[in-house]
Amino acid sequence: MKETEFGKIGFFNENGVRGAVIRRSDSESINISLMIKRGSDLNPENKGGAVDLFASMLSKGTKSFSAMDIAEKLDYLGADFTYKIDKDSVIFNFWFLKEHFQKIFPLVEEIFLYPQFPEDELEREKLKTLSSLYQIVDSPSALASYIFTKNIYSDHPYGNLATPFSINSITAEDIKKIYENSFTKDLIYLVISGNISDKARKQIISLFKALPHSSETKKIEKAEYRGNKFIFFDKKDSTQSQIRLGFGGISRRTENYEAINLMNFILGGGGFSSRLLLKVRTEAGYTYSISSSFESFNDGGSFVISSFSKNETTAETIKLSEKVLREFKKNGATEKELKDAKAYFIGNLILSMETPSDIAGKLMYAERYGLGEDFLFNSEKRYKRVSLEEVNKFSKELLNKKDRLLVIVGNLNSMKKKIDKLKDYGKLLVIENLFDSEK
Repeated sequence: MKETEFGKIGFFNENGVRGAVIRRSDSESINISLMIKRGSDLNPENKGGAVDLFASMLSKGTKSFSAMDIAEKLDYLGADFTYKIDKDSVIFNFWFLKEHFQKIFPLVEEIFLYPQFPEDELEREKLKTLSSLYQIVDSPSALASYIFTKNIYSDHPYGNLATPFSINSITAEDIKKIYENSFTKDLIYLVISGNISDKARKQIISLFKALPHSSETKKIEKAEYRGNKFIFFDKKDSTQSQIRLGFGGISRRTENYEAINLMNFILGGGGFSSRLLLKVRTEAGYTYSISSSFESFNDGGSFVISSFSKNETTAETIKLSEKVLREFKKNGATEKELKDAKAYFIGNLILSMETPSDIAGKLMYAERYGLGEDFLFNSEKRYKRVSLEEVNKFSKELLNKKDRLLVIVGNLNSMKKKIDKLKDYGKLLVIENLFDSEK
């Protein structure tokens, strides 16, 4: 095992079960993180949200325990079972005190290896999901982001989002098939962290040795956005507009990704020091907040500028944002901006790895995107060696996309006189109901 400031870290591959162990002798707890290295592509066609339901259902009944039994046992032992999902992975986390290992272990085994996905529990989870979906319309920010994601990825699995229609069509058989296709030796990656003994480590790993190898091969095309699209969600009671302006991005597997992070920090990810905030908020006064980000996954990604403004100044906010992009692409960053960006990222590296759970997340991230086992240990070096030439090279390459997606959520009537200013973004498509177009 490697001695680090985060504890002793070692990697294993035992009978096809791969992962890492983070030993912390000063910890009183153990955390088992299990990552499935697939995400959106596990959703059946036109059944967005199925993976989310699968994750929520894993602890809703097993061969020996009901959903109530599981909840009561977790509560009694002070343990915690959670999950999170992104476009490329599903991660389950089991946290408990070291002293309760033998009591909690049968539950760990049942949840991971013998879930039953009972129909009545599935119906409850579907109702919760439907309620959350309808709440999106009440949040202009969430609404704008949903419409942007749906359209930037279009027919790609990344764009296969949950809708009321898709949720209602999902069956227990769909959930079981996702489990069968994902719980395989090829796709799981384990990170065991905390005060863990060799005996307990072997006991946990042994659970998964009988898992099959994956039988499903699925080739996913790269997500690419083409064309110009201008979508306006007419929220008639709105006094301001939510804005999402962007284009196709890059895969996380792109080399020198640290240079891209630094470039975006200078452009729009760096809070009050960013170019977009300086020009659009501080100097022009069009908005209180504006930011930019690259969303990068295995099969592509997107770039988006997110902001809001009064309906009357929405068009000006968009046009000025584009001007900042053009100027940044043309002139690039400065040495001082790059120095400040590096100081921010390097300073936050330690803060982002304070707990074993944080470190587990970094290790799984590296595994998910093939970044290598040394990714965790060399982050500072990678940021330090980025040159200004690299940053400005990426700004010219990545901000040069002509195809644009513009999404506005606001009051169309109050903007009618200025809509012509945005005609370069394509034919205006006005929608008033988020789920009108679903089949």
